Amino acid sequence: MGISRNRTLIALGRYMTRDAGTPLLVQIFVIYYGLPSIGISLEPMPAGVIALSANVAAYLSESMRGATLGVHRGQWLAAYSLGLLRTQTLRYVIGPQALRITVPSLSNSLISLIKDTSLVSVITVTELLRSAQEVIAATYQPLPLYRVAAFVYWGAVQRARTRAAPLRKTASAARAH
Repeated sequence: MGISRNRTLIALGRYMTRDAGTPLLVQIFVIYYGLPSIGISLEPMPAGVIALSANVAAYLSESMRGATLGVHRGQWLAAYSLGLLRTQTLRYVIGPQALRITVPSLSNSLISLIKDTSLVSVITVTELLRSAQEVIAATYQPLPLYRVAAFVYWGAVQRARTRAAPLRKTASAARAH
């Protein structure tokens, strides 16, 4: 069950649902290697950004949809009884409550996105893992370099968790009241 009545958004939602059901690596390959077959050729970096963005957008849209549907029906009815339009109800009443509900899911999606960036190395995007692979090819020392890469990813994830913790605490307190 969707939220929008807009046909374009409904079609986009169907695409996003399908997109979330496929592995990110397959999505990267389809965008980078598959699109040229229909005349759309992308450099590795834009292809990686598009693939990561489409993937995370699919999960975020599902999180927001679920959170929006998780807001009690009485909130919708109260907003309508005050004369608010559907868009105003979503923006001023339902949206803020849904955002509080979905904060943990959003922060988890950010953490997953940080880790998923390593997958774009398969299409020659030079990111952390690809850089480590290039140095390994020159030094023949895989273990120390992969350990350093793992530590950097771990540090980025810990930083994201630390930054998200106050948001989670605030959202949790707001739900309790």
